Amino acid sequence: MIDVYNYLIEHSEFQSIQDKFCELNNGIQMKLTGDYRLILVPENESWDKDDYIYTYIVSAKFSKVMFQLFNNKNIYDINSIAHTYLPRKLRKDNAGCIGEGLANFEPNNNIGIFSNGGVDIPVEEFLEMAESMISKEKIFDVLFNSKFNDFFVVVECVWVYIYLCFEIGMSLFEILKSLEDPKVRIKAVQCKLKKEIDYKMLEVFKVAYDGVCSCPENKGVSTQS
Repeated sequence: MIDVYNYLIEHSEFQSIQDKFCELNNGIQMKLTGDYRLILVPENESWDKDDYIYTYIVSAKFSKVMFQLFNNKNIYDINSIAHTYLPRKLRKDNAGCIGEGLANFEPNNNIGIFSNGGVDIPVEEFLEMAESMISKEKIFDVLFNSKFNDFFVVVECVWVYIYLCFEIGMSLFEILKSLEDPKVRIKAVQCKLKKEIDYKMLEVFKVAYDGVCSCPENKGVSTQS
């Protein structure tokens, strides 16, 4: 996959990093919008082999919101209101993973193809997709409204969906209504909810979201961009 590495570094804003995200190193990242990043990490920490590659879309602010929702005195709280709807999957996630995948790489006559979730994406097209995520609306579309939505697994399911709805400025009523859409339910509510998301839960989420956005380090990344 060294050709992939060289192609992405030379033809895009991807940069080499030594990131301990998921305890893996030798990754590359592209800064998207606000605090969002797209991270690629070879499965065996080497770009010299044609192998699998981890893909992540992360937002540190999302991680902070999740800790606000689920933690009490830095300890995961099974009595939190959010837990009664859907327990958190990535309880120690500090990076704020909103989408991830383990893609198989297959070389071809050009650069190669990434395959995951039944979706085959030529590296050139993957790069176009990455460079299209210049706004929170575009990130939302990639994860939920595009042909790429099966490429990324939304591990935290409906929490990611609600978070991005707040990020793009939707109201509580608009979010609640959108959750009735069959297409949304297939992707955003695929996890087994203990009970349906209601207005009360959205109000709780809004308190956590607004609280994180009000912190000085997060001001300027809480509005649409």
